[in-house]
Amino acid sequence: MRIEFRAEKAVHLGAITILPVVELRVNFCSIGGGVLFSAVKQPWAVLIVSAEGERAFDMQGRELPLDEVKRKVPGFAIQP
Repeated sequence: MRIEFRAEKAVHLGAITILPVVELRVNFCSIGGGVLFSAVKQPWAVLIVSAEGERAFDMQGRELPLDEVKRKVPGFAIQP
């Protein structure tokens, strides 16, 4: 299984930038003479960038540590 976190297209609302982050899981295996693939893409976090700074929230609304997000999603920061 391969798990990857990706930043999606940013949404700009005035001086605030909202950046959705998704988790992509790809599974594959060989069965007999064939190959089976499956993939799931689901929301993982929302990054908010403004003049006050950067904040990240999971899908339940809990704030995430920025270092965790930066480790999983390299280069996520957007200048407001």
